[in-house]
Amino acid sequence: MPGGIAMDRKFLLDTAVALINIESPAPHEQPAIDAVERIARDLGLATRRVPLEPGRDNLIATLGEGSPVVCLCAHADTVPPSGLSVPRATVEGDRLNGLGSCDDKGSIAAMLAALKALKDGGWKGPGRIDVLITVEEETEGRGIHAVLDSGYRCDYAIVAEPTGMNVVVGHPGIVFLHVNARGRACHGSTPENGINAIDLLYSFVRNLRERVASWPTHPLAGSSSVNLGSLHGGDRANRVPDQAEALVDVRVAPPTETGEAQQLIDDLVAEGFGTVSVRVVKVWGALNTAPSCRLVQALQQAGREVMGRMPETVGWRAWSEAGVFQSRLGVETAVFGAGDLAQAHSSAEFVALPDLYSAASLYAKSVTLLTAG
Repeated sequence: MPGGIAMDRKFLLDTAVALINIESPAPHEQPAIDAVERIARDLGLATRRVPLEPGRDNLIATLGEGSPVVCLCAHADTVPPSGLSVPRATVEGDRLNGLGSCDDKGSIAAMLAALKALKDGGWKGPGRIDVLITVEEETEGRGIHAVLDSGYRCDYAIVAEPTGMNVVVGHPGIVFLHVNARGRACHGSTPENGINAIDLLYSFVRNLRERVASWPTHPLAGSSSVNLGSLHGGDRANRVPDQAEALVDVRVAPPTETGEAQQLIDDLVAEGFGTVSVRVVKVWGALNTAPSCRLVQALQQAGREVMGRMPETVGWRAWSEAGVFQSRLGVETAVFGAGDLAQAHSSAEFVALPDLYSAASLYAKSVTLLTAG
């Protein structure tokens, strides 16, 4: 790697394989966290655990001290196994296969390899580098909040996700809803005598979708959206249903904020959907980083030196923990990693090893740029 930082590719691959071979869908991340801690300590890194709840810990592995603090963040949990995406790593040519290879265990290995390269190369700062490994990112997303609730702070955050080796500077926030509608049952031959809960609920979602469609569009992350992901109601064709429930995914593209979505939902209920009740299941903030900021410039400069090209600044439709860093800490935050989003959560997950090696080098180089004063 340019700048005299030598990357240990065998360590990176061995670490990625070891982590992929550990099954860790939430809430069963602890064996993977234990393994990362052992590896970090073997490298001579200081480690600290931040509990989410008993038996479920986030992990921070640290190199250096003082400021600025650069946080390299990835998550230990995976989605459940599917098809060929199982917790069993295989290497085929330049591909590393297995559940978590691109989302997100390959990136954990790349970040640890970056710290190993810096430590072996005699990096002395100034500043501190943290590798933060969170739990529960794929489900409720409470792990990162537990870390920030503990008082953790940083100056820059690079969140690892499969971004195709480009820099994600914008993505929507999310508001997940559980919607329940109450109607009045009657015989299906005289629906005018009842109140159809399914119709009522669907009308609520349609109105929500129409209002959300009027919100401004982010130039990279696209528009806000509403997805009716699950709908249940009624029990037979010849009875008007008196109950219906749905799960709804609202993506809130910046500059609109998630609080505006919550206010819209309250307004809709008040405007005529009095028998519809809404419970907010999950609210996490959007990412909206200026491409001209120091963090993005460092990632792009590192990309030019490592890959021979400048990573593009792009938007994302998926959510990441970058939104939490930005909304809660207000620090410069971006998403970067090897792998393609199309492989994440798929039935044949893999990551290209050349990209994984380049990502590790890019993490190391960008850190040196950010801590150069």
